[in-house]
Amino acid sequence: MCELPTDRARREALSKLPPSLYATYDQILLRIDGYDDTLKRLVKKAILMLATSFVSLSFEEICEAISLEEDATTLEDDEIVKEEELLRWCSSLVRVSKSGSFNGGKTRIQFAHFTVKEYLHSLKTRNSDHEYPQLKEYAVSHEDGIDFFSFLCLRFLTMEDIERFSPTRDTTRAISCILAQRRRRTFYEPSVLTWAVYATTSKMGDRTRKLLRKLLHPSKKPAFCLWAIDFIFCHHPSSIEASSEPIMILSQVIAAVLRPEFTPLHMAAAFSMPDAC
Repeated sequence: MCELPTDRARREALSKLPPSLYATYDQILLRIDGYDDTLKRLVKKAILMLATSFVSLSFEEICEAISLEEDATTLEDDEIVKEEELLRWCSSLVRVSKSGSFNGGKTRIQFAHFTVKEYLHSLKTRNSDHEYPQLKEYAVSHEDGIDFFSFLCLRFLTMEDIERFSPTRDTTRAISCILAQRRRRTFYEPSVLTWAVYATTSKMGDRTRKLLRKLLHPSKKPAFCLWAIDFIFCHHPSSIEASSEPIMILSQVIAAVLRPEFTPLHMAAAFSMPDAC
C-alpha cells in the first residue's frame, strides 16, 4: 500500500485484496521473487534464520550472518547489509519486535504474525501444480534451519587464512589479540558457543560437512585451534569469576589446546562427531 501513489490507488487495491492470508503471503513473496538474485538470496537467508532459529539472535547478528558470502575470506563493515534495507526487502513478512531490545540494547526482528512461519513451513509440501510453484524455494524446515545455522557458523570460524602459531613467549598475547578482533563481529560469539551443540553430522548438507571437515582437519589448523581455545575458555568455570585472572586462564587453555596430544578428534568426539575428521 505504501508504494501506491494516491489514495484512489490504495482504495482500488483494497477492493482487490487476495481471498486468504496465504494468498496474501503468496503475493508478497512474488514481489520478493522479482528482486535480483543477490537480494533474493539475502531475503531467503533472513527468513530461514527467523523461521528456524533455535538461538536468540539480534537484528544486527542476523544482518552480519547473512552478509557473509560463501567464497569470502573476510567480512568488512561496508559489506554488511543495513537493518533498514533488510526490513524493506522482506516487506510485510517481518517487523521489529515489540518486546524491544535485549542483550545490551540490541534490536530484534520477528515475523509480522505467527502465520508467516506456518505459511513458510507449508511451502515445503506445496504441489508442483500450484499456481505459483516457484515459491517453493522459499520453504523452510527445522532441519534446513539447523544445517544453515551450522553452515554460517562454520563459515565464520574458517573464513580467515591465519598463519600457523609460532611457539614464542608472546603466543598468549598474539592469540588474545586475534580473538579480540574476531569478537568485534556480533555473530562470532554465537558461532563459537552454539553451533556444535545443535549440529548433527548425519543431517548436514554437503557444503556444511565440507566446512566441518576443514575445521576439524587432522593437521590441526589455526582455525581449529582458535575455535577450540575460545570455546573452552568461554566454558571454563573460572572464566566468569571476578577474582580470576582471565589472561592466566587463557594461557592455560592455549597451552592445553596447542599440546601435540590434543587433536581435532578430541573435540569431534566431545560433540559426537567422530565421522567428521
